[in-house]
This record gives sequence, structure tokens and C-alpha cells, in this order.
Amino acid sequence: MRFDSEVVLVGTGVAPLVAAARLSAAGRRVVVLNPEADFFLEDSELPLEPQNSWEKIGWSQPEKALEFLRPDYPGAIELWPKPQRSEGAGRDWSDREAPHVRARSRIWLSSPGWDSRVERDDFFIQALDHGHKPQVLDAEAALARFPGTSPRSGGGDASAWHGVQLPRLVDIDLNRYRHGLLEFLKERLGEEGLRCGVSPMELFPEGLRFHQNGKSRTVRVTDRLVVFWTPRLSPWITSQAKRLEAKLPQPMGVRLWEQWILRSRQKLDPSLVGVLGNLCVWGEVEGAPEPEGTELLSVLRPADELAQGTLGAGLASSASIRDLSRFCSEFLCWDGFSVRAYRPRWVMEWGGDSPPWVNLPQPGHGFEVVAGADGALLSVVERARRVAGRILE
Repeated sequence: MRFDSEVVLVGTGVAPLVAAARLSAAGRRVVVLNPEADFFLEDSELPLEPQNSWEKIGWSQPEKALEFLRPDYPGAIELWPKPQRSEGAGRDWSDREAPHVRARSRIWLSSPGWDSRVERDDFFIQALDHGHKPQVLDAEAALARFPGTSPRSGGGDASAWHGVQLPRLVDIDLNRYRHGLLEFLKERLGEEGLRCGVSPMELFPEGLRFHQNGKSRTVRVTDRLVVFWTPRLSPWITSQAKRLEAKLPQPMGVRLWEQWILRSRQKLDPSLVGVLGNLCVWGEVEGAPEPEGTELLSVLRPADELAQGTLGAGLASSASIRDLSRFCSEFLCWDGFSVRAYRPRWVMEWGGDSPPWVNLPQPGHGFEVVAGADGALLSVVERARRVAGRILE
């Protein structure tokens, strides 16, 4: 079977879906191909920005996040908590099943006894310089507000702790956002335009051959082929660059982010995210949090070393289990903890200001490989929108 498309997007996550939504809305003929069986298998995307990058923290403000997410999304995206409405305004309509952008305060804690990535005074000044409104917290306030803590938390001398709080940084319903884009594109592109389980894929001058459900298919590319580079696609991208005798930039490595979801001893305040050393901690929710809070505590931890070459199975390391145990026993002062889920997430790390965007010398049509399709969702969406914008120029 053979069919034509102006643009073919290859990817396993949210990035090709965002680009396809924008291109199809502009009237372009587009096909999305995913070598994996399902778009929900992608494990390289994060619901929030966990690192202290001031540029990306700037993107994590609610207004900027909605500016990125809403234009190419086919339905409602809700903000939590909802803005205060003026007296006498009409009924407050909202879609509880829509993806939610949750604006939560973020607290950075540090203490001499823990690996602190934040020096309070320097961090406070940098936050002011970048237009944020930081608040210095004393020991008692910092410990009391950190997710999962109790009166016993902190372990030892509570006065040694200090913190800085930034208001209104967001996290996003990643799977709801993905689901909404998929449902829209299934209707817009049909089965021919949105395909999963396409493997192996073979480039030729006119386009791309692949197998799906045991049948050979061919798509002819009239403009360009764009591949969104995530760790799952690294082997195929590397093999194509080698075939074309092209030099492909390489990441410094691939970072394993280990997300643990624990059951808390008490209800958690859903309005806060805490950062302690290399751990990012928050109350795990989907949609708008219930007024009484949540019992699930998410702990996100980066692996100490960058992986090189073939990715492992993402099994929890002994260092991760040790850090998690120390966090629960010595800091939270829990007598024990139970793990509800473990989610390994692989994210490529690049040197320089921006991940690379490479044109490979494929005869017959454009062939672009775009890195930066993994990591925090807002960064992924921004990258995909930039790709679509360049195609539409």
C-alpha cells in the first residue's frame, strides 16, 4: 500500500502530536509514525521542570505555560487553583476531565547535613533578578510546609534548616494532555495519518517504507521528514546517520530520572512542591486536587551518572533506594514507607544552549532530526511548536 504526505513526523511522545495538530490545522497533509505500539509507552517526559534553570523556571509560570499549551490543543486546559472571579460574574464553568495546569508554590530546602544544591542568599538574589517574588522561610515554616513532613520531621536540630519559596510554578497533567491530542488527531488524520507499531522503517529517496500489522506500506514524502529524537529512537537515528555517512551530534549522555510514588501517612497539601538536595517532591494528583488533599507522595530523583550507549531496563539503583530510605526515615521521620509505583524516565542531556537540530543528506526530500523532544513537557511543547512554525514559513 502506498500513500503521499507533505510532511511525515516520526516520534514516540508528545512532540510529534503537537506539531501534527498545528500543521493539520494550517491545512498541511501530515502523517505521524510511531515505531512503538502506543504513544503512552514514552518514558522520557516529565510533568514539571525539576532543575534550577532560570529560563525554564520562567516557562513554568502559569501564564507562560498556558501560552505554550493552549494554542495547539483541541480542547479546554484548566488552571488550578482557578483565578478569583469578580462579584456578580456568571457561573464558573470548568471541565474536570480536561488537562490541568496546577500552579503550586515551590520550596527549596537546605541544611548542612544534606546535599544542598541551593545557597539561600544567592538563590534569593537570582530569583529577584529574574522577576520572581521569592520569600525566605525560617526553619519552622520551611519544615512545616514541605510535602510529607510532620512535627517530627527534619531530624535533629530544626534550626539548621532554611528555605526559599517561589510562588506559582506549574506542573501539568501529562497523560491527559497526550490523550486529548491523540483523540483529536485520530479524528483529523484517520488511521492512515496516525500509525503506531511501524517497524522496521526504511528510508528511500521518495519517502519511507515500513511494516505495520504484518503488511508492507510506503509513504511518499513531498516536503520533508522530521524525526523527534528521544532515547527510544536513538538506535534507529544513529543507524540512518551511519548509512548516510553523516556526522550526528551526540548527547553528553542519558539521565535516568526515577519517580517513586509513595503512600503518605497523612493527607498532603496539594499546593506545594518541595526540593531537597537532588529530590523533587509533591503530592501526586490528576486533574484538580480534592479539597482534603492527597495521600500519594511523588519523589523524583536523577541518577548520579549519565548512561552511555544502549539504555538499561531502568531498574531502581541501590543509590536511589538508599536516598529514598534516608529521605523517608531521617527527614520525614516515617517509621516505614510503601511504594505504590515506580516510573523510570530517560532524558538526554546536551551541552550548549539548545539541543541540536540536524539536517541529514537524504536524497529526494528533507530529513531533519530534532533533539529536545524529551524532558519537561513545556520544553517539549515549545520545541514541537518551533518545528511546526519552521515548516509553515
